[in-house]
Amino acid sequence: MDGNGNSSPDDNAEETAFLSKDANVSSAKPDTQTEVTVPPPLGRKRMLKNLIVLSSAFLLLFTAFQSLQNLQSSLNKEEGLGTVSLAVIYATGVLAGLFLPPLVRQ
Repeated sequence: MDGNGNSSPDDNAEETAFLSKDANVSSAKPDTQTEVTVPPPLGRKRMLKNLIVLSSAFLLLFTAFQSLQNLQSSLNKEEGLGTVSLAVIYATGVLAGLFLPPLVRQ
């Protein structure tokens, strides 16, 4: 870039090399090449199968969890122990949902 803020074609060479598929990485080693691999798009049938499998897994998981909740709250009625333990589980889930996503993204 010159003093007037105009860019020359050579200024964009690094960005163009980065975006190209067989770009040489000039900052690390001169002999190193970077390959960009893009996974092939999933077919419609495969996406539907993945959706059905994932939905079925969540259905089974939460069905089992719901039945255990009912059992826990009915077996431990003394001093509200079952209800308190369920409240602790839900509070932990809420706090984890609020604070863990930024940590996981890093």
